[in-house]
Amino acid sequence: MLNRWLRFIESMGSSGIVMRNIPEQLFHELDHCYSEEHRCYHNWSHISTCLEEFQSARFLALHPIAVELALWFHDVIYTPGARDNEELSARAGRDAAEALDLPSETTREVEALVLATRYLTDDQTQNELCTRDSALIRDVDLSILGKPPEQFDSYEQAIGAEYNFVPARERRQRRIHILERFLELPTIYEHQYFQERYEQQARCNLSRSIVRLRQLLD
Repeated sequence: MLNRWLRFIESMGSSGIVMRNIPEQLFHELDHCYSEEHRCYHNWSHISTCLEEFQSARFLALHPIAVELALWFHDVIYTPGARDNEELSARAGRDAAEALDLPSETTREVEALVLATRYLTDDQTQNELCTRDSALIRDVDLSILGKPPEQFDSYEQAIGAEYNFVPARERRQRRIHILERFLELPTIYEHQYFQERYEQQARCNLSRSIVRLRQLLD
């Protein structure tokens, strides 16, 4: 991941004047966070998958550097059950953009894009300049929902493991509620590109998981 990070920094070209050792310092901060023991899903594997997913959809981005940097940082602060994970991660992404001497507009976009990964809330007011990219980062982050069943099931198990401090029945009830809210959306994915690739399978996966969780409650 370090090599991938350094290639990304290099790809910025003249868009940022990077002081010596700043990229490496930022990566070590990322590595410290994404290697935390409690992260069964929100770890380097998830970030790597998101970056690969983004590469296939990069053509959709209005500001690809901002989107990619936001993906690197979108889960950097993660405490299961905390309400401020996205806000703290957005702040870390903003600080990284500033440390990399990116333009102030890009810095603001990175912060807004990380905040865009708050799901199922009523306060997803986005910077109008980032609307298309906000949809893109959400679609990338949620692409796991539309992956093959065995991959989705591994994701569900990992999420459950991150919340193993919650009593099993309560944990399953909460998960059912979250999955049902995704199913209630007119479309889970906002870009047609992701809808065509993942929408149908995502709905099948979510429905199947809800049935399984309900059976475990009986």
